[in-house]
Amino acid sequence: MEKKYFLTIILSFCMISLFMSCDKSTSLSPSDENSLYEYIAFDSSSTKVAKGWLLLNFEENVITGQWEIQAIGSPQNIGPQLGSGNLAGNCNSDSIWVDLQPNMQDNNLLLEGRLTDDDYSGTWIYISLTGPTNSGTFTARKIIL
Repeated sequence: MEKKYFLTIILSFCMISLFMSCDKSTSLSPSDENSLYEYIAFDSSSTKVAKGWLLLNFEENVITGQWEIQAIGSPQNIGPQLGSGNLAGNCNSDSIWVDLQPNMQDNNLLLEGRLTDDDYSGTWIYISLTGPTNSGTFTARKIIL
């Protein structure tokens, strides 16, 4: 039980630090306010493990939105990045952080990466009760509607 509280405190501190460290003077252009991205996740050996979409809504430096992701094959231990739900995150000039399970304290999937005009790519990190459990990379390409 002591590990659970310790992990909760560490995760809470990390999230608060991340939100406080964002550059509030930088805001994204109006064309980036609502963007749909095609998402592909890879495991540590660069094998595709999941695909789907992310809808990112930018309001100043806060990100909200939705996601839907399906497994490719039978991937193991890729965390709660399968299914659908709401997301939340934050950004600065070109780096963004998104949590696919913002209401969970011990079963999170974080997407940390860089944002360009047409691309959001970086690392996915599965964080369980025991801490970082698995990770890989992802790419998310903006879909022009």
